[in-house]
Amino acid sequence: MLGIIILMLIFIIYLLISNNYKNSNKEEDYDRLEIVDTNKDDNQKMEAVDNSDNNEYNNGEMNNNISSNSENNSYSEDDVISYFESNEKEVKNSGFKEKFKEYFIEIVDFIFYGTEIKGHTFNELTNTGKLKVISAALKIDSLIEDKVPGYKESITSAGGRVYTNAKEKLTELFLDISSNVCKNKEEECDKAKELFGEIKSTCKIGWSFIKKLLKNGGNKLKDWYEIYSGK
Repeated sequence: MLGIIILMLIFIIYLLISNNYKNSNKEEDYDRLEIVDTNKDDNQKMEAVDNSDNNEYNNGEMNNNISSNSENNSYSEDDVISYFESNEKEVKNSGFKEKFKEYFIEIVDFIFYGTEIKGHTFNELTNTGKLKVISAALKIDSLIEDKVPGYKESITSAGGRVYTNAKEKLTELFLDISSNVCKNKEEECDKAKELFGEIKSTCKIGWSFIKKLLKNGGNKLKDWYEIYSGK
């Protein structure tokens, strides 16, 4: 009987020790989980901070680039006009050079096909600026034609760009812009008529040439005649 009691006491003591050991392990596991979760939170916070810093850096870099691009384009409309007028003078004062055809292509592409010169497009220019550029284009064409008659026939059209009828297109565009200007702005209108007076004599543009640009005539031809006559 005594032996049975002793065995029962031993068994009870074993159970108590075993439970204490399990509870201790559970607490350690909970502690480990808390540490892991805390580390996760810290890592997430660090990643959030890093991402925020990166976003601020990237946004700052983007803004700096935009600002830098704007600041880099320090050329004005007058610079664009001077560039083409300089090309015109070179063509006038030199014997024919192959690059003169490149000057012509460059200015036609600028006017009709949206290319940029010194950070500007043709459409960004003022009306007077546009007329000055068209005037330079017509003069460059006329000067090259005097040196090498029919030179435009040797220019290969690419991507739908046509150069052989550029004189007609340039003249029509000049007259259209001038007509619109003369409806509203007297001072600019006088300048437009003055510019076309120079073009008429330099580029040999007569009234018969202008009439051919419009098959139907009408009011447009009447407006054009005001520019042509200078009255």
